[in-house]
Amino acid sequence: MTRPCSTHGCTRPRSPYDRRCRPCATAAQAAYRARHRTTLAARDRQRPFTAEQRAQRHARSTLAVYLARGKIHRGRCELCGETEVRPAWDDPGQPLAVRWFCRAHADEHGQLRREVAAGRTAVTARFAALHAAIAALPAAAQTALHHAALGGLDGGGAAPGSLRYWIALQHAYQARAQGERFF
Repeated sequence: MTRPCSTHGCTRPRSPYDRRCRPCATAAQAAYRARHRTTLAARDRQRPFTAEQRAQRHARSTLAVYLARGKIHRGRCELCGETEVRPAWDDPGQPLAVRWFCRAHADEHGQLRREVAAGRTAVTARFAALHAAIAALPAAAQTALHHAALGGLDGGGAAPGSLRYWIALQHAYQARAQGERFF
């Protein structure tokens, strides 16, 4: 038999993780936050987060609320169609403009975003090298790669020149180089 909630007057069974039931624990936490709102806000401001980290935290928490309320639903990976996805933002200042990527593509997207934000030319150099390698191919192969990239990795389409297009083009080129059928 489970023990009852320790809150005075509550007869519900206690949570396995707390001495109170879930509704009483939630209410107690909300009351604590209301009583100590200024202290908690000051403590949060003292944490050494950069402006980008604060924006990222805000975007994550806003997304969590919208997911919990059912206003936004998890999509598939924009590049490969995987169902187990992570959220990613091009601009964390717009938390509802979320993009969904699988683990591998989320890491790739984050790396590209950091490189672009840092002003590095690594991304440009990598895509320039890809462009040069494709330019050396016969015209028919170039056209096939271009059409494959326009379709995107998941068949959802990609605008020419977009990040999604370039990543799909890179994957198609790598598949062609390995002798595999691309898309």
